[in-house]
Amino acid sequence: MEFISSFPERYQRLISNQSWPTNFGDVVALMIGVSLASYILVSVFTWLWRQFSFTGTAAKRFLSMGYEVAEGHLIQDDMVNRLKRYRKVEEMLPPYPNGWFLLFQSDELTKGQSTGLSVCGLNLIAWRGESGKVHVADAYCTNSAANTSIAESEDKKEGVQCPFHGWEFEGTTGGEMPKAQTSTTEKVKKTHMHHVMEQDGLVYFWFHAEDVEPEWTPRLQAAAQGKDWKLRGFVETYVNSHMQDIPENQADVMHFNYLHGPGYISGYEPHNNAFSFLEFVRFEYNGKWRPHEDPSKKHVAYTPDVTVDMHLFGKYTFRVVIMNVTQEGPGITCFHFAFPGLGKWASTSAWLMTTPVEPMVQKLFMPTYSGPWVPSFFVTMVFEYFVVSIARDAAVWNRKSQLKNPILVKEDAGIKVYRGWINQFYTENSPRPDYFSSIEY
Repeated sequence: MEFISSFPERYQRLISNQSWPTNFGDVVALMIGVSLASYILVSVFTWLWRQFSFTGTAAKRFLSMGYEVAEGHLIQDDMVNRLKRYRKVEEMLPPYPNGWFLLFQSDELTKGQSTGLSVCGLNLIAWRGESGKVHVADAYCTNSAANTSIAESEDKKEGVQCPFHGWEFEGTTGGEMPKAQTSTTEKVKKTHMHHVMEQDGLVYFWFHAEDVEPEWTPRLQAAAQGKDWKLRGFVETYVNSHMQDIPENQADVMHFNYLHGPGYISGYEPHNNAFSFLEFVRFEYNGKWRPHEDPSKKHVAYTPDVTVDMHLFGKYTFRVVIMNVTQEGPGITCFHFAFPGLGKWASTSAWLMTTPVEPMVQKLFMPTYSGPWVPSFFVTMVFEYFVVSIARDAAVWNRKSQLKNPILVKEDAGIKVYRGWINQFYTENSPRPDYFSSIEY
């Protein structure tokens, strides 16, 4: 204790003495002091590096979104199912529009690995063959009706085996080859293979009720944002709403200033929040949604040059963001953020990938990208605000109904145009809704 209590005196002597210490106690005190100073400097440097690094990831989160404001004594699953049962549905649109939909990230499926999927009311199996190519097929074996998603991809082949009788699925054609102990050696009835596209670290599949070839292909993200851009964070969640409600958000201009006008402090429930009185920042959005004019890009719609003005204390106004929104089909939306005066040093994009799972259940995948030169703290700020914005929408989506004859006013002109545009993704054989048979998880 005496040695420790003498530290201040020893440091004072070391500071005033220009020569190297020879006393053992002074040497120990110097070593401890240097170690502590080094630790503090390294900690500060590490924190700064994480905030300003050019390769850091903002976040990877899997959220239950849109039920943060649910109240009551029920556990969340019971609350969700009760809200689904109480939902008033006058007229259901077909639940699965035609288009490209995200399945998973590329690194979630390695060579020889398979996984089961429930997408667009289908039970599917996806596997990656030895070539590295991803294959997607209907999950049920045409011989035994066993679900092949519990099987592993065959070694050194492009197929998988049925876990019941061992029949093989060919990844290239979908044909099944019986095992040697059966009476036939010919290929039998093919299972249905689905068109798959893998790009930018993401795997998509093509759904079409008429079983036609892909009619369009999504842009490469490099073309949409920049070839050197990298994934900086993502969120995955599920919402209980119709598929059409989610991309319709971009055409519903009126909701932006009311629901998204309050700043970040107001959180998920901006108009019923204990801290809303502290909100001295509001945002004002101005933009117009429109379908693409080029007939060859009729699957594309966009909202160009959306201006976002920040009103501070109700007195000062600053233009903080210029946002360009592009929709490709019903399932892919890109938000590109440009910050005036900052150029490429703050340019960021966020994507909203919507995949129908079953009627009134959608999976959302929201990745954020930027150039490697954008500091992590800035990406995190954009990322968090985007997540809060989607969470506010999800709270509405999860409780939203379907009306046969909604009352639309002049200011809802964008919604009318949007509903005409999205009708192209429904065709004669689009599955009819069966909502009330699937309201429980």
